[in-house]
Amino acid sequence: MRLIHDSATRKTLALALAPLLVAVLSLGACSGKDVGSSTESSRQALDERNQLLTAENAKLTEQLQAVEASDAEAAATIAEVQAALEDIRGKELKILKRTLDVTREGQTQVSTREKLSGEIETIRTAIRENVGKLARLEKERKATGQKVASLQELVEELKKSLEEKSATIATLEKTVMEMDEKVRNQEGVILAKDTIIREKDGVIEARTKEINTAFVAVAGKKALKEKGVVEKKGSILGLGGTWQETGNYDPEVFREIDTTKEAELAIPAPAAKVRVLPGHPEESYRIVAGGPGTSTLKVTDHDAFWRDSRYLVVMIPD
Repeated sequence: MRLIHDSATRKTLALALAPLLVAVLSLGACSGKDVGSSTESSRQALDERNQLLTAENAKLTEQLQAVEASDAEAAATIAEVQAALEDIRGKELKILKRTLDVTREGQTQVSTREKLSGEIETIRTAIRENVGKLARLEKERKATGQKVASLQELVEELKKSLEEKSATIATLEKTVMEMDEKVRNQEGVILAKDTIIREKDGVIEARTKEINTAFVAVAGKKALKEKGVVEKKGSILGLGGTWQETGNYDPEVFREIDTTKEAELAIPAPAAKVRVLPGHPEESYRIVAGGPGTSTLKVTDHDAFWRDSRYLVVMIPD
C-alpha cells in the first residue's frame, strides 16, 4: 500500500527548495561574468554562501527522505494489520461454523471444547497485538508532528474492525462457555442415570445369582446324620421309615453351585447305591452309571428339579 501526503505538505517542501535553486543559478552566473574583476573577499563570500545553500539543501533532502521512510514504515504496519485482519476473519468463520455444528448436535467432547477455547484465545491474542501496533503507529506520528488525513482515517477504520472482531470473539467465547455448562449438566444427568442403572444391574445380578444358587450335599448316612442334615421318620421300633432332610445347613457338608452351569453332579458311588432324598421330582433327573464305583446325577428338567427345594441331599453308602 502507498501513502500520499496532503497537498499542503508537498507544497511546503517545494516552496522551500525553489529559492535555493534560483540562488544557486544566480550566483553561478555572476561568478562567470565577474571572474576577472572579483576581489578575494567576494569570492570567499560566494563560497560561504554556496556552502550554506548546499547544507540547507542536504538538510531538506534528509527531511524529505525521513518523511518518506516514515510513510513507508506506516504503510508496512497498516498492510501487516490488514493481512492479520483477513487471517483473523478466516479463523473466526471456522470457529463460528464449528460452534454452530456443536450447538446443533447438543453435545461435545471435552477435547472439542478445549480446542475451541484455544482457538478463541489465539484470535484474542492476535487482536491485542494488532491493536498495539496501531497504537504505537499513532504515537509515533504524534511525536513527529506528522498528520496525514488519509492515514488517520485508515488507522481508525482498522481499529474499528479490530474492536468488532474482539466483540465477536467475546460472543463466541460466551457461547462456548454456555455450551460447556450445558454439557456438564448433561454429563451430570448421564452420570446419575448410570449410577441408577448400575445399582439396578447390581440388584438384578444379585437376584439372578440368588435364584440360580443351590446347595448340594453328597455324603454317607452317618456323616449326614451327625451333622443333623437328615433324620429318619415314620419308623416303628427302629424299623421302616424314610430318611428326610431336616432343613439344617452345615457348610462342612454342603457346597454352593450355580444351577445354570452344573447340570451334572459326579457321585462317588454306584448308581444302585445312590439315594436322592425327597424334595426333587424323580422325573426331573436320572442317575447314570459311570466307571467302577461311580455314577452321575443328570438334571433333565432344571425348573422342575429346583422348584421346591434349593437344597439337594444325596446319600451314599458309608
